[in-house]
Amino acid sequence: MAKLSFCIIPSRANADGSLDIRLKITNKNSTAYIITRFKIDNIKQWKDGKVVKHPDAELMNKKLRGLLMGYEEIVDAMPNPNVSAAEIKKYIENQSRKSDSFKAYGKFKVD
Repeated sequence: MAKLSFCIIPSRANADGSLDIRLKITNKNSTAYIITRFKIDNIKQWKDGKVVKHPDAELMNKKLRGLLMGYEEIVDAMPNPNVSAAEIKKYIENQSRKSDSFKAYGKFKVD
């Protein structure tokens, strides 16, 4: 079974010094990462998989928890979970794109 968690890779800092929060996918002795839209200013704002000492830490942690739950639902629905982490990453990205489409959100009737 794949393991999903959030992590920071300190050696991969952005040009402005901020660090991307990444989804870490581990399965069958392989690892893959998906960069989220969330960033922290420095490594001191990250502890045990959570944002700390950041002005928006509480909100970011809630959103990250929701994001993780969504990714876990996608992985649970995979037809064959016994694949590499890179293949799980591709599957998650494809499923996320489908659900993010305007068509999925825009089906409503305007009177």
